[in-house]
Amino acid sequence: MQTIVSLVSAGMGVALVPQSLRNLRRTGVVYRPLAESVPAIETGLV
Repeated sequence: MQTIVSLVSAGMGVALVPQSLRNLRRTGVVYRPLAESVPAIETGLV
């Protein structure tokens, strides 16, 4: 996920990321909440 935020910081687009990444400060990156609530997404690892 840090790579995605770095690409946004470099001006290469936008990304949807988990709220936990708001603590990852990068120049040129603004974190904005979605206008409406969204369903939760679970991630698993086997």
